[in-house]
Amino acid sequence: MSKYVFSVFASKNIETQIDIFTNPDKSKFGYKYIERWREFYTEEGGMDTNRLNGIEETQFL
Repeated sequence: MSKYVFSVFASKNIETQIDIFTNPDKSKFGYKYIERWREFYTEEGGMDTNRLNGIEETQFL
């Protein structure tokens, strides 16, 4: 599962941004199903926090 799941520090700002890319109908058990992951994540580089609107926080794990 580690190839398909990543953890983030759930500040309100980050959670709000991630919700933009999330499908709430498929999100369960504390996990968020992110349909538009290609907008901020690549297999080569991982998560690009600069592509999330205005987030200056760097607590991604």
